[in-house]
Amino acid sequence: MTIEIDGLTAGYERRTVFAGITARAEAGRITTLIGPNAAGKTTLLRCVIGALRPRAGRVRVDDASAHRLRGAELARRLAYVPQHVAVAAAFTVREVVALGRYALAPAPERIEAALTRLELNDVADTPFPALSAGQQQRVGLARAIAQVEPGGHLVLDEPTAAMDLHHAHECYRLLGELRAEGATIVIAMHDLAAA
Repeated sequence: MTIEIDGLTAGYERRTVFAGITARAEAGRITTLIGPNAAGKTTLLRCVIGALRPRAGRVRVDDASAHRLRGAELARRLAYVPQHVAVAAAFTVREVVALGRYALAPAPERIEAALTRLELNDVADTPFPALSAGQQQRVGLARAIAQVEPGGHLVLDEPTAAMDLHHAHECYRLLGELRAEGATIVIAMHDLAAA
């Protein structure tokens, strides 16, 4: 399972953010995009998940165009965790994690396993808006883990930016476990020490 980027050029309105990017993220590997703020990392991730159409080039997820995958097929293959996990309603943590399964078949055991892996059982019935920013990031990662099929793709934008040192370390340990289980992981970050 791979994510392939070939000759990608993207931007907004008249501004080109990057041009000619070619890269490959493979199963069982963690691929890290490192750069300063406003370098285009999030724009690249938006192209990878099919949320932004590139001006040129292509993105393929397991030999399918990222921009043609939709609904359950996309959700089964790829999960995205943005820098800031936003939830419009006062859902509980468990309900937010369950939203990862919205386009897929219900899987309560996957939801509970994700809560356990991210050490969120104690706050599972807490309203999401009551959590700290670091806890909210962990909920976003749990939602992605509950969503994507084993060995699928995780695309993460600054996944530990709001976490304390302990939870950031645990997050990277968990990503290492997921990598060993065959996941393809793409992470955007600006912190060289964390990379």
